[in-house]
Amino acid sequence: MNFNISLEDLFKLPNWIIYIICASSGSLLFLSDEILQKIYLFNIREEYGYILGLIFIVSLISGVGLILKYFYKKMKLIYNIYYKDKHTILDLSTYEKAILFMMYTSENYTLKLRLGDGAVVRLKDENIITVIYGYYLTDALEMDRLLVPHVLQSWVIKLINSNSKVLINLEESYFEKEATIHNIIEG
Repeated sequence: MNFNISLEDLFKLPNWIIYIICASSGSLLFLSDEILQKIYLFNIREEYGYILGLIFIVSLISGVGLILKYFYKKMKLIYNIYYKDKHTILDLSTYEKAILFMMYTSENYTLKLRLGDGAVVRLKDENIITVIYGYYLTDALEMDRLLVPHVLQSWVIKLINSNSKVLINLEESYFEKEATIHNIIEG
């Protein structure tokens, strides 16, 4: 038998195939002689034991690496949601927090905001709000007065729903800037 298995090809396999290779090569290596003789695989282990051992070690290491990578991504996501994103919202100006509170209290988390306002641009850059439009034909001079619908991102809604401190902070900012915030919406 001639094996032409490249290590690079092994890492390109889907995760479930790597786990199956690890389990099958491990079972061929570690099952007792009696069981392997009953299923006629004892000779394969004796002939190709070294190759099976290498396959087992490589697939085990890559399988453990894939599992660790999965948990790292999950932990990073949890860190971003509960720590980093919360502080991003808390670090906004009171004017930007007031805009967020108005969007949060609207029926479908949507609000028409001025396209040329600096606070709106920063909220879009921070990926906190998103524009809901295709293209608008306007003059370049009317760009600052153009009201365009924006929607609050789903991760922000989840963060506000799960953390009452953020909601209280946004509400305080809204009542502090209530007069100014209506200018941006009503024009």
